[in-house]
Amino acid sequence: MARAKGPRKVRRYDNAFKVKAVKLSQLPGVRVTALVVHKHGDLQPGPGFFELARRLGQTTEDIEKFWIQEVKRVFAGWAK
Repeated sequence: MARAKGPRKVRRYDNAFKVKAVKLSQLPGVRVTALVVHKHGDLQPGPGFFELARRLGQTTEDIEKFWIQEVKRVFAGWAK
């Protein structure tokens, strides 16, 4: 019979995720918000994601290309 995951195991995963998320947020130019997308419809980030990028001086003329690039940067940072 398989044992259910207890609160300690969940807390360990939660803490490991928080540590990694903090490290990732400290990488220059990596926006974890690239992973936050609409639940329905285009399944992409909202306009605020792209507006912020423009305010930070990034070119977002092709929003799909820009978004994919940002997602790849998040995954690359996460892998470190």
